[in-house]
Amino acid sequence: MAQHDKNPPAYQDLESKVEALGLIVQKIGEAISEYSTESTGAVAHNSTLIPDTIPDVSLAVFAQKLYLSRREMMNRSGSPELFHEPAWDILLDLFIAQARDKHISVTDAALAGQVPTTTALRWVWSLEKTGLVERQPDASDKRRSFVMLTHTGLTFMRTSLISMSNKMKPPLFST
Repeated sequence: MAQHDKNPPAYQDLESKVEALGLIVQKIGEAISEYSTESTGAVAHNSTLIPDTIPDVSLAVFAQKLYLSRREMMNRSGSPELFHEPAWDILLDLFIAQARDKHISVTDAALAGQVPTTTALRWVWSLEKTGLVERQPDASDKRRSFVMLTHTGLTFMRTSLISMSNKMKPPLFST
């Protein structure tokens, strides 16, 4: 018997939360797509243009710092489930991997999200449904598929990481 069969109300609650998150992420993706401009190679954000000139490798270093900081915060808190965001963790990991030309399997995505494989599959499915990620079969192993960011997903991650980075520029503390 599957885990969700033992506790249908909890599974249904989780499924509805994933569905709601999927709709939110889809709306964000649609908003980003609306503001993408083909001619300038830039993305509009809060009525300013964010140039597409920061290399993904540099953004990936920042993304990795965010990912590791989140892990540290979760470990220090004593209640890691309070700070758990599997979708964001999966997106960060996929962005880092794509910037380094690495492939991420669904199993690897589960590790990045620090959730069981079945839960990671639901998150990947939700991210797929919103158009942020896609699966591609592994040519050498038909049992495995890779997960990667779509163009919309890459745009979303680039814009989000640049925006976060801009908000974190000095002065970080006021006296």
